[in-house]
Amino acid sequence: MEERPWWPRGIVTKVDDEKIHTSWGTLSFWWDDSILSPEWWNSKKDYWGTWPKEVNKVQVLEEDYRGLIVNVDDYVARICPIPTGNHISSLGRSSAVIKAIGDQVLLPIGGWESEGDRVLIFPKHETEPQSPDGGLVYDIHKNLESHGLSAPNQESRWNQRIKTFEDVLQTNTLWRGPHGKNMLAAPRIGVERTGFIHQDGKLKLRPEPISLGEFLNDDGKFLPHLRDLAMIESTQTLHQWLQQENPKRSHALFRISVGGFPLLKYDVLLCQLVDAVAFGLDDVCKTLKQKLTEVDRIQAKLGVMRTFRGGILLTGSVVVMGLLLSNIGLVGTTSAQVTTIIGLSLMMLLRFGEQRSEPDWREF
Repeated sequence: MEERPWWPRGIVTKVDDEKIHTSWGTLSFWWDDSILSPEWWNSKKDYWGTWPKEVNKVQVLEEDYRGLIVNVDDYVARICPIPTGNHISSLGRSSAVIKAIGDQVLLPIGGWESEGDRVLIFPKHETEPQSPDGGLVYDIHKNLESHGLSAPNQESRWNQRIKTFEDVLQTNTLWRGPHGKNMLAAPRIGVERTGFIHQDGKLKLRPEPISLGEFLNDDGKFLPHLRDLAMIESTQTLHQWLQQENPKRSHALFRISVGGFPLLKYDVLLCQLVDAVAFGLDDVCKTLKQKLTEVDRIQAKLGVMRTFRGGILLTGSVVVMGLLLSNIGLVGTTSAQVTTIIGLSLMMLLRFGEQRSEPDWREF
């Protein structure tokens, strides 16, 4: 098993009956070589939803760090030897989710669940990955929101999630964000760059199970909706998404001073690094750690911006105090007026400095 791409060789400490013990926690594990034979599929009983019947042929299409993608007669199946929750089967078994995004997302129609999703059954489709589409991701989240399946901002939990990854990885970086009211919490829909496929000539998203490293450290069901765009970020996907969003709302969502899109890219980067460590991908770890060094540069610029912001608050306090003292006769009216004029002028300059010093979200 150690040579399979889905084996977490970087963190395994011990393996016993259907359990993998790692330095981050314990995972359930199963494998049966006969799963690649028609007999296994024909004899399976404890499944949910639709299951292939009278199977004649099982063909492996791909093996990756989540498991295998196989053709089973008229179906496509995702096999997960190390299950990481039941996020994806939950989507396929929810009538509300099917109604909201069933036209844009290729949801599972059946599967085998035991301590997580072990097998997911999808309708027949072209498995060749297509270019990610930011517009499709936008439409999916708009439909989730319009059907009442989104939730309000969960700022404190999202920041704690990032801290968990930082602690596990022992990074030298630290980044938190307040997130604005426009940043909604969305259910996990399994967005991956390789998950965009064609079914009957239509582009859809095939959801993927949560990655192993992320599952061991934070398997939260609701994350910022914009994080799915960060998962597939490119010039093209950003353009597709921004074309559909209100400019004022997108500005608020992307601002780096409130976390926004850059902080979600940081979240994605940490998750990628966690997975690289879990699977012992040393070269990938080196590349991702180099990318993390950019966070220090961003934080330095944000520090300058916060200094200007602090100056605005201090100056405003002085102006207000001067007016109060003038009202009770402890300071002359002329002195108070001069203080107000100078203070307001200084606040305008500081505000200009704050705006100029805020890093552009494209810098990270």
